[in-house]
Amino acid sequence: MSKKTKRIFLIIIGILLIILAGVVGLNLLKDKDALSVEEKKYLDSNSSKVFDIIVPNDISIFGDSGKGVFFDYIEYLKENLDINVNNHNTKYDSNRSDNNISEYDSDTAYGALVEGYALCGGYTDSTSIMLDALGVKNFKIAS
Repeated sequence: MSKKTKRIFLIIIGILLIILAGVVGLNLLKDKDALSVEEKKYLDSNSSKVFDIIVPNDISIFGDSGKGVFFDYIEYLKENLDINVNNHNTKYDSNRSDNNISEYDSDTAYGALVEGYALCGGYTDSTSIMLDALGVKNFKIAS
């Protein structure tokens, strides 16, 4: 190889290393919590809409009297993303558990999230759906 060919080869290698270092540097500096273009577009087009959400209010692990993880999340949506949320509460279906009267599908996520009444299975299913949507691996245990 001639000197000229070696010099061109080294210049090309140098440029490739600089590009590689730039790509690696940008990935390290990238905000992992930043919204994607699709997420920003969705928020922009839906910020004036009102979403309904049912919160299991009578179980203290989820939240109680307007405090807890769901209520904090709803406040985050309102304050930071300008998304309005109608907060509906889910109640334990004691009529079904105590008196075996089935007025609602309270043993399913539908009962918990749509009808506003749930038994253990309904709370479990709705929580599993939420965790799945967030990408959190989970499994249900039945007794």
